[in-house]
Amino acid sequence: DGSGLRRRQAGFRADWDRPLGGLTVSGDVYATDLAQLGQPDAPLSGANLVARLTRKLSDDSDLRLQLVLDHAERDQQFAFIERLDVVDLDAQHSLRVAGRHNITWGASYRHARDRVTPSSAYAFLPSTRSMHWTGVFAQDELALHEDLRLTAGLKVEHNNYTGAEYLPNLRLAWTASPTRLLWASLSRTVRAPSRIDRDYYFPARPTLVGNVPRYTVGGGPDFQAETARVAELGWRMAPTPALSYSATAFYASYERLRTQEPNVNGPAYSGLLEIRNMAAGDVRGVEMWARWQAREHWRLNAGLVLQRVRSHLLPGSRDNRGTLGVATSDPERYWQLRSSHDLPHAMQLDWTLRYTAALARPAVPSYYELDAQWLWKARPNVDVAVAAQNLLHRSHVEFGAAPNRSVVRRALAVKLTVRY
Repeated sequence: DGSGLRRRQAGFRADWDRPLGGLTVSGDVYATDLAQLGQPDAPLSGANLVARLTRKLSDDSDLRLQLVLDHAERDQQFAFIERLDVVDLDAQHSLRVAGRHNITWGASYRHARDRVTPSSAYAFLPSTRSMHWTGVFAQDELALHEDLRLTAGLKVEHNNYTGAEYLPNLRLAWTASPTRLLWASLSRTVRAPSRIDRDYYFPARPTLVGNVPRYTVGGGPDFQAETARVAELGWRMAPTPALSYSATAFYASYERLRTQEPNVNGPAYSGLLEIRNMAAGDVRGVEMWARWQAREHWRLNAGLVLQRVRSHLLPGSRDNRGTLGVATSDPERYWQLRSSHDLPHAMQLDWTLRYTAALARPAVPSYYELDAQWLWKARPNVDVAVAAQNLLHRSHVEFGAAPNRSVVRRALAVKLTVRY
């Protein structure tokens, strides 16, 4: 009567440190059985390897290189079977110029090969696609005054679907005193199209509509990147070594949001509905966090998010299926309180109480939950941890409408970490 998660995972990490740099290599293998409402378990498995090299070129210059290899397999019965391989390369160079400029620049490349075996319900066409992302970026942090810094940057990313996308950012920070910081920022963010936007077809095989083969949903051949213009104003203060807190007000204006539009008179093998960009919206709110060292062995952290999310269809849109509500549905209130206790005999106890407000569309009730973790440092290089999640309820709904809603159940995990 609910969904759950059974996960097995093993990993490693190795570090080689040198006076002028170092190398870190880490990896994981995992297998997960995701239980779903009214459906068979969905196996998800994979492995990844990460290698990171750092090098100090001079007193004012550093280089970082990173390679990520990732493989994932998912068997979503009655929907699709996916095999995804990813290679990710990243290079970053940081240098200090003329005593006032901290410059960071670099480049990235990502290659993914996605293979999807369709079911009778869904299909991704073509079933196999190779995708490439390339990017370059540069950022300069300029000291305008000893207590005033201006940061300006630009990142350009190129993807298979929409070509080049531009992501500028600008930030001004004022250190009013050793314990107070004020800052403001402007930025543009982009969500480039993915296969679920361009290549998704339902059902997997077209049906005849007036002797013309048509899909119900026929991908989004003209779907463009969703964009957001974001403004933030922040304040951080640490009146004592034991207490610090911060507040950030934010506003974001979203354009070209995803909708499903009728395409009744489309050509053969197109969809009666197509995925397009016929909506817009905005979100405004405030985020607050605080940290208090209440006692020598007791720490408290608290956070609160209040926001208002609004969205609307653009003139000409005929989306009446509620897809916009799903895409922009976020809780308007969220808070959490975390307590960390250092116990005798090298043990630690953490608990987190959290609250998430209700969602309007689709309707999901609000909920409180409690997570806890016990950690024992059995040896200087050996940690044993037992973690429990969602202790207040056997299960709770997080997202979606019945019968395919996402329901999270109470969970228990045991973790052993060995460093050598």
